[in-house]
Amino acid sequence: MKGNLSLTGSVVIFILILYVGYKFRPVESNDPFDLTFLIRTPTNRVARGRIMIDVNNERMTRPLNNDGQVIFNNISPNYLGKAIAVSDSIEGYKISTGNDTLITIPGTSNPVIKLTLLPVADSSLFVGFVHDWHKNGSVLLPNVLVYFSKFNKTIQTDSLGKFEVYLPAKQGERIDLKIFQNKKMIYFNDAVLSDNMQIFIPKN
Repeated sequence: MKGNLSLTGSVVIFILILYVGYKFRPVESNDPFDLTFLIRTPTNRVARGRIMIDVNNERMTRPLNNDGQVIFNNISPNYLGKAIAVSDSIEGYKISTGNDTLITIPGTSNPVIKLTLLPVADSSLFVGFVHDWHKNGSVLLPNVLVYFSKFNKTIQTDSLGKFEVYLPAKQGERIDLKIFQNKKMIYFNDAVLSDNMQIFIPKN
């Protein structure tokens, strides 16, 4: 009781192992976490659409941002390391061959799930530009609606007059096309589908 105890050799190593193992043991957290999805196409394009997950007794839906990222906030820590149902609404692509896919959430803090999309069969991407006429020549026409009547599909041009649309069609196919501005039809003609469609509104 009043003396000194010296430990050497394998005993010391055993005690150190116990100490280090205890100090760095996994500590469970009861705090909610953020779940991030990184979504890419097979050609590394940024896809557009939404991702849905079933957690916390509800279906949560979030849109993909410009970086192909989706973040779900305040997920219960009970889901760490567990499988959840994930589905998507991404034009021209899907996350798996089924409608819903079970994906296991990594057991780390603020986990990240990377997914590479599968292209939808018989669906192709078509890109086009809508031009209007100005006194100095043609200008791109933003924020107009392009309607593909054969597929009952409507897409809006962006601020640069560009549109991208997925259709169950092939390059070179000729279809009817309508364009609307402020609910008024300003174009009705056929067009050839391609990845560089140039559509000119007729001069008045």
